[in-house]
Amino acid sequence: MKFSCSNCSKEWVVPKEKLVYISNWPDTCPNCGSADIDHEKVETVMASSVVLEYVNDKEVEDIKRKKLEKMLQGVKKGGGDRMTARIVVPVLDESGLNARLSEHFGRAPYFAVIDLDKNGSISSQKTVSNTSEHFGGTGRPPDRILQLQPNTLITYGMGPRALTIFQNARVAVLRANINTLEGVIAAYNNDELEELTEGCHHARHP
Repeated sequence: MKFSCSNCSKEWVVPKEKLVYISNWPDTCPNCGSADIDHEKVETVMASSVVLEYVNDKEVEDIKRKKLEKMLQGVKKGGGDRMTARIVVPVLDESGLNARLSEHFGRAPYFAVIDLDKNGSISSQKTVSNTSEHFGGTGRPPDRILQLQPNTLITYGMGPRALTIFQNARVAVLRANINTLEGVIAAYNNDELEELTEGCHHARHP
């Protein structure tokens, strides 16, 4: 099966015999390390007189959804007393918990970075500038966010390509339901946020 990297344009082939299990599929580009990789359409093939069932597009999405559900449970429950959750939220200003959320995550001027302890209390808080190519810097917005090493991203929506990048990086993406940072953190702690599983094909989200 042929794979390709959208970041550096590298193409490579992995024998289908090694891809029977979705866990064996490559997560990142072997050349640049980007998680923004694509693959050719999968199908049922015959190999050595044995039918190997390769998952179709719907099954791929179901597997991604189940992986994200497990990941969300891990983030919320933690792995011990020292476990913390790091949440990144695209915001319009640097007013702390009073900051208002940006409607377009990639074009947000700032990203709020919130660390929560095992009790859901804020242990660390900062606001960083969006230094991606949208604001005269380099790299795409997802790359800038991944540099912050979040467990979770809370936003109103994003395009399907960006969503795939975060899913491949095992970052949970939750849909915001209120327009203030303080509000979405409270909603997160109360398990009121829904998982974003489908990108906005028609909206201008990067």
